[in-house]
Amino acid sequence: MEKQVLIINVRLIINGVCRKSNQRVGKTKTNKMATVLNSITIAPAGTNNYGVDNELMILAVNGSTSVELFRLKSGYGQLINYTIKLGGILAAGNYYLVIIGINWGGPASFNVQLDPSSLSPASYLNNTAPIGVVWTPTPIAFTV
Repeated sequence: MEKQVLIINVRLIINGVCRKSNQRVGKTKTNKMATVLNSITIAPAGTNNYGVDNELMILAVNGSTSVELFRLKSGYGQLINYTIKLGGILAAGNYYLVIIGINWGGPASFNVQLDPSSLSPASYLNNTAPIGVVWTPTPIAFTV
């Protein structure tokens, strides 16, 4: 069977310096269907995890384009609770969910819950996180 490999290029300007990271996004058989992803919820998760601290980007990526599903800048103890219903945003098809967490300094925390819950939720908490991109969990294959 034919296999696809998707390379995601991310360029960020941090303190006036352009930083680039290439991330290989797994191999999947073209005839294998990924799990249907209904929604994504960004919400607090326990002590010191406010949902977003400081900046969170969530993208849906396929072989030809990307769609920015969510981008929020927050922090300073602000609680975030937001749900994205994917059926109204994305055309039917196969995608990878790409999550990028950015810290501006001090603690960093992110919590992303997925529906269905059989897909692992993604969470990050680091009270001494460095400045810059601190969190990029493995992309998740899904379909709409």
